Amino acid sequence: MSFTGCTLRAGWRDSDFLLLEMLQPIPFQYDFFFNGWNRSPGAPNRVWTIHHPRGDIKKLSLDTNSVTIHQDSIDWNNDVVTPPGHHFRTIYDLGSFEPGSSGGPLLDTGRLIIGQFNGGFPSCASSVGYFGRLAISWDGGGTPDTRLKDWLDPAGSGVLQLAGSENPNQFNAFLSGFVRDPTGRGIGLVEVHLSGFSDTTVTTLSDGYFEFSGLTFEEDYEITLYKDTNDINGVSTLDIILAQRHVLAIEDLDSPYKVLAGDVNASGSLSVSDFFRLRRLILGIDVEFPDKPSWEFIPADVQLSDMPLNDPIPGSVLLPNLSENKPALDFIGIKTGDLNWSADPEQ
Repeated sequence: MSFTGCTLRAGWRDSDFLLLEMLQPIPFQYDFFFNGWNRSPGAPNRVWTIHHPRGDIKKLSLDTNSVTIHQDSIDWNNDVVTPPGHHFRTIYDLGSFEPGSSGGPLLDTGRLIIGQFNGGFPSCASSVGYFGRLAISWDGGGTPDTRLKDWLDPAGSGVLQLAGSENPNQFNAFLSGFVRDPTGRGIGLVEVHLSGFSDTTVTTLSDGYFEFSGLTFEEDYEITLYKDTNDINGVSTLDIILAQRHVLAIEDLDSPYKVLAGDVNASGSLSVSDFFRLRRLILGIDVEFPDKPSWEFIPADVQLSDMPLNDPIPGSVLLPNLSENKPALDFIGIKTGDLNWSADPEQ
């Protein structure tokens, strides 16, 4: 940031100005700051202007002791006349301005916005600038479309000033999603672990929903899911038959998720060995699958059909340098040994 140079130019008023609402979040890597405002009626002794003359890089101009409320009307060069008392009048001690500076904020000694630049007379000796007063714009034309108070103080608190702040949403990041089986049923009682800058675990509801809130942007996170209960849930002799017909090439399983479910020994393929493991569990010889938890979880946006079965299953999601909220971190849960989706997802 630097001070403006000096270019002679006649007085002007660029245009009227609008209060704009941003519909998209500002990227956190911009390291931005929200300016505060002051609608007090008086004139401060010292002010700063931040502006972009002719679209140039950000510049500063300074008036140390000559700020006044202009008591005359101003007849601008675009057939607009503003009444007496509507503007601050500044005579700069350091810096100047040019077309493109319009709309730049006027800051008081507390670095709060008290007005916006409308125009003036730049000079190499003493530039004169006129700033619309925030105190006047507050009530404006008496309607929400013509005044600021409905937008800057929507709760109607009546405060005269509001301090600036770092991004108030920096610590309000959230992550959420659903864990569902391949038929779309929510899977309850899944432990969803968040590690990284924060380290916590939540359990899915009966519809499979989970949520982490109050997180910090621009930090690294990882989400991992775990559920290992009631291995016999959904496992029957029909699953053995389906697995055998697939291995013998009599009838292929119609989903890669079913092939994954049938690979109960985690060998990377569906084989005769898996039949024996399924039979031992059904007969009560074993009470669990020793090589796999009862459920495996895959991010919903991963195309399992494009992956060889012996590839590592991407059971977690990495979120490096979190820059936006993630409301749809969905997962698909596969019940080990259940090839026909008969398992109760809440067990």
